[in-house]
Amino acid sequence: LVAAVVAWALAGKIAPALYEDSFRFARLRDPLEYWNALALVAGMGIPLALWITSSRAHVHVVRALGALLLFATTIALLLTYSRGGAAVAVVAVIVWLALTDRRLEGVAALVVGGLPALAVSAWAFGQPGLSEDGQPYGVRFDDGVRFGLVLAVGGALAFGLAFLASRYEERRPPTPELAHRVLRWVTIGAAAAGVLAVALLFALADPAEWVGDQVD
Repeated sequence: LVAAVVAWALAGKIAPALYEDSFRFARLRDPLEYWNALALVAGMGIPLALWITSSRAHVHVVRALGALLLFATTIALLLTYSRGGAAVAVVAVIVWLALTDRRLEGVAALVVGGLPALAVSAWAFGQPGLSEDGQPYGVRFDDGVRFGLVLAVGGALAFGLAFLASRYEERRPPTPELAHRVLRWVTIGAAAAGVLAVALLFALADPAEWVGDQVD
């Protein structure tokens, strides 16, 4: 269900004709019609994607699909421009990592799925047809086509890296010492990336619009 909602939301950016009033607001909100609601759904999908990707009970393809879900939900979350949703997602990831015994695999999933998502989102923030309200259909259509291509490349990268990582882990399981070192440094990098993403959302947001969110 999370995957279906996120896929439909991103499809509306690729093909703006799917939503009649998509020119009014650049913030991703359909099919739930409210960006904060969509952000919460995407945020709930991130721990789910981490579980799918990190569980050894799943075959390699399923684990790679989990990384793809993480990639898509992260982009959808960031394109809602929801600061509250981003903060909830960061807390959910921290709690999941604290409770699971597959921390190394979870952090690795954040890298292979999250970093391409951050790169795609950063690019999307600079495209008027994807990030600015009131843009004409032609601009939104052209930027949507480019967004679809970038999304496909980023998704293929996340899927491929996760698949290769799963195969490699099966052949050469990490030693506890190596797992500890990698986990420590990657956790620092992932935390920094999460803080940067939240800070970017605050920096890009209109203060008056932020106040309106709190009233809502």
